[in-house]
Amino acid sequence: MDSKKAAEEVFKLVATKRGEFFRRVDRSSKGEPIILKVIHQSNGQSSPKQISELTGVSTARIAKVLGSLEKRNLIRREMDQEDRRKIHVFLTDAGKAHLKAFEEEKIERLKKVFEVLGEEETELFIHSLKKMLEAFLKVVNEEEDKEEEK
Repeated sequence: MDSKKAAEEVFKLVATKRGEFFRRVDRSSKGEPIILKVIHQSNGQSSPKQISELTGVSTARIAKVLGSLEKRNLIRREMDQEDRRKIHVFLTDAGKAHLKAFEEEKIERLKKVFEVLGEEETELFIHSLKKMLEAFLKVVNEEEDKEEEK
């Protein structure tokens, strides 16, 4: 398969299967796990606006999801002591446990996929994925370098 056909096939697969794949991996159309992960990684330094920027989700959607997470006691929001306009978002212990369970479930699902593929195809897939990502970064870096030279 030539490079152009390969690129078209990749984009076609991603376009047609991405939504279903992530919805099923996430088991939620709300995107809560990624938001919980961003909050966890920020260690209380996240504001709703920062969460929106990091996830690419609108601030209105973030507000709605945070409200849902707060009702379920997975997060808590606190006003900044120095600037009451700022809100900091933290995971509760229940939120940390929920995120950990989600991560374990995600790993278990992928483990089952790799069991279906078998050891040889799994190793080939991981090798190919690494190479693809390395090549992608090389191409993007070269393009950025050319743009900077202009």
